[in-house]
Amino acid sequence: SRAIPGARGGRRRPSLVLGIDPGWAHVGFALVERGERCFFVRRARTLNLGGMAPQERSRLIVETLTDLLTSVYGTAEAVDLIAIEDQRQSQIGQAKAGRFTAAISRVNEVVGMVTAVAQIRNVPVLELGPATWKKQIGAGGRADKAAVSRVVTALAGDLGKTSQHARDAA
Repeated sequence: SRAIPGARGGRRRPSLVLGIDPGWAHVGFALVERGERCFFVRRARTLNLGGMAPQERSRLIVETLTDLLTSVYGTAEAVDLIAIEDQRQSQIGQAKAGRFTAAISRVNEVVGMVTAVAQIRNVPVLELGPATWKKQIGAGGRADKAAVSRVVTALAGDLGKTSQHARDAA
């Protein structure tokens, strides 16, 4: 709901945001547009990457992100901002609990790929912690996935059979 520093046109509210829920086995993408009185999810999808070789995962993530940035209204200039869930707090907690795994560090690879493609396209990236974005949408910082899903549906309409990863991205 705030103006975003670095968004095209200075400190204005972005009208088109690409939300990303990063993961190693699944990556959720949602292209959300701010209308006059509500939000619209223009595209939402989840990449199911389980069982793929690392280089194939990377290729598919980069191709999908590039497609989303360039196919919207025929121009990359349409996307104002990429919002991605900040994984650092979760990873610190996992490491302190002795559960830091290779899969967790691979999520950082996904975040790195997203950031690199965004920089090439001159689209700013904003990393938001889960509690921050949950508060921003009105679900409360400790909301569970079901509560988040209900709020996203109320804000952006029914997303149909969209996966939880795409809903989190939205």
